[in-house]
Amino acid sequence: MRVSLAYQPLAYRLLAVCLPLGLLSFSFLPESFWSDLPFELCLFRLIFHHDCLGCGTLRGLSHLFHGHFQAAWQSNPLVYFWLIIGVGTEIYLINRSYQLAKDVHD
Repeated sequence: MRVSLAYQPLAYRLLAVCLPLGLLSFSFLPESFWSDLPFELCLFRLIFHHDCLGCGTLRGLSHLFHGHFQAAWQSNPLVYFWLIIGVGTEIYLINRSYQLAKDVHD
């Protein structure tokens, strides 16, 4: 099902607002939140007892948004890759919403 062109700019703008707000929520959680959970978040580690490539990403994001860059790198170096992907996605969503809004009004 294709969404009407008139609603697409709104959807992109909502995503452009929700993505940074979701990431910003990491700065409001204490850094120990992810390590103090009573259960294992990683299904791979739970089954195989080894870290996967994503293990430490949530802790790393929390460290990153608290300004502890070395701790973020130690948690998982891929955090910086995901940060670049997130910023690129945000730029794309904003750009796409303005392009679609311009197409609707033309």
